[in-house]
Amino acid sequence: MYCTKCGKELGSEYEYCDKCGTKAGSAVLPRLPQTAHYNEKSAGLAALLSFLWGGLGQIYVGQLVRGLCIVVIYSILMMVTSVLVLEVLVGESSWPGVAGIIVTGISSIVIWLWNIFDANALANKYNYHVIRHGKPPW
Repeated sequence: MYCTKCGKELGSEYEYCDKCGTKAGSAVLPRLPQTAHYNEKSAGLAALLSFLWGGLGQIYVGQLVRGLCIVVIYSILMMVTSVLVLEVLVGESSWPGVAGIIVTGISSIVIWLWNIFDANALANKYNYHVIRHGKPPW
């Protein structure tokens, strides 16, 4: 049994709480279970991590599979773009290489920008759920 005013554990022999003085007969209830405390995720940090490399913000927020998929796709696009740029610079490829650079470069930029906004939105969704329900959404 616990005092409802101060939370001190009371034995059945106590008439008053010896900590706060509340009458035990009217103030004693069973103790409620402790709830876990979850920290909120920083939306700014999630966006910054995704700015530095695609998918890192999603991993930080707890969306591991989503983040790893973005990391892999973004890495492949960046490697293909780099190879095409090197081929054009060395002179082994001209127009097809330039077209490939444009396509993969634009794709990389679009995915990179989307990924920054997605990481920010996921962090905000995570925080909203933690505040509202007291536990993470995933």
